[in-house]
Amino acid sequence: MENRLPLPSVPERADGLPHLTFALSLAVGLLLLGYPIVAFAAATLALVTLPVQTPAVARRILGVTALCSISMMMGARPIGLEGASDDIEGYYLLYEAVFDGDVEAISHFGGGFEVALPALFYLWSLFLPKLSVNGLMMCFALTSSALLLLWVESTFYGKREGPTPPPALLGAAVLMFNLYFSTQLARQFDALLLLLFAMTQQHRLRRWMFVAAATAFHLTALPFYGAYLLARRGIVGIVALLAAVVVLRMFFGEIVAAIDILPPVIAEKLVFYVTSNDEFTDADVASFRGIVLLCMISIIGLATSARPIDAKRLHWHAIPWVAVVIHYLLLPIPLASLRTTLIVHSVLPGVVAYQLLPEYRAVLIRSVLGVLLIYKVLGYVGLRELSTLLPTFKMFLLAFH
Repeated sequence: MENRLPLPSVPERADGLPHLTFALSLAVGLLLLGYPIVAFAAATLALVTLPVQTPAVARRILGVTALCSISMMMGARPIGLEGASDDIEGYYLLYEAVFDGDVEAISHFGGGFEVALPALFYLWSLFLPKLSVNGLMMCFALTSSALLLLWVESTFYGKREGPTPPPALLGAAVLMFNLYFSTQLARQFDALLLLLFAMTQQHRLRRWMFVAAATAFHLTALPFYGAYLLARRGIVGIVALLAAVVVLRMFFGEIVAAIDILPPVIAEKLVFYVTSNDEFTDADVASFRGIVLLCMISIIGLATSARPIDAKRLHWHAIPWVAVVIHYLLLPIPLASLRTTLIVHSVLPGVVAYQLLPEYRAVLIRSVLGVLLIYKVLGYVGLRELSTLLPTFKMFLLAFH
C-alpha cells in the first residue's frame, strides 16, 4: 500500500478568463502594500470564488498575497500580555545567541538532534538585519506559509495527470491555516508541514528524506509519522492508534514520575508536566472547537453527497472524527491534546474541510468557505489589541525595531 494521503477528485479544467484573473490577482497584491487585513480578505475571497480555469500564475499570486498578509498580522501581535504564555520569547533568546555567533546554540534543542531551527536562525542572520521579536514571528509565519503553499501546489496542482482543482482548494487551505501556532510551537509546526511532503511522496528515498528533515525540527515527527502509517492500515490501524492514546492517558503520570531515569531527549519533552497541575488549557479547548467544526462540515458533506460515496472521500471524513476522539481522550493532559492533533486543527484543516464537501457542489463549497471567511475577518477586526489593523509599513517597522 502506498504511504500517501488520499488525493482529491476534481472537475475537469476549462480555458478562459486569463487576463481578468491575472489583473485581479495583481490588484489584490497591491492591496498588500496598504492594509494586510484587507489584502487577506480580498485575496482569499478571490480564491474561494474564482472558477477552475483561473490561470496558475493568478492563483499563486493570490495565495502568496493572502499568506503574506496573515503572516504580517501574526508578526505584529504584542508580546507579554498578562496571563499569556509566549514561547517566542525563548526562541528569541536563542536567535540572539545565533546572531551573535554562539555556535553551541545549534545543539540547544532535542539533545542536539533538533538542529533545523537554529540553522534557520543562522540563515536569517546572514541575509537579514537583526530582527525584533515581532520580526522573528513574521519570519516564522512566512516560512510556514511558504511550506504550505509549496505542498498544496505540488500535491494538488502540480500533477501532470488528471484534472486541476479550482482555486477554492488553495483558498480553503489558506483560510483555515492557523499561523498563530507557527510562532508558538514553531519547531513542531514546521515539522508537521514537512511530514505532509513525506506523506504524499511516491518515492521511498524522498519520503524518508522529508521525514529526516521534519525530525531535525522536532523529534516527535517520528512517532507522528508512525501514527500516520498505522492509520493507513484502515480500521485495525485506527483502533490500535486509539488504544495507544488510551494507554498514554492512563500511564502518563507514571511516565512523568520517571523523568529522572528517562533519556535526556525524552525528558526534555516532559519537563513542562513536572510542575503543571492544570488539566487542560484555553488553547486545548479552542483547538477542540476547531476539530468539532470539521466534524460539522463532515456531516454537511455526507448529507449532500451522492450515494455511494467514494472510498477515498470517506478516508477524509474519518480524519476529523478520529482526531476529535484523540483530542477528547488527552484533554486531562495539558497541551497534549493540542499538540497531538495540531496537524488537523491548525496545519491542515482547510484542505480537510475542502475534501469533506462534494466537489461538484461549487455553490455549497463557496457558501461554507464564505461564512468561515466572514467569521475570521470579523474576528481579526475585533482583536484591535493584536495590531491586526495596522498598515503594512508599521508592521515592517515592528519587525526591525
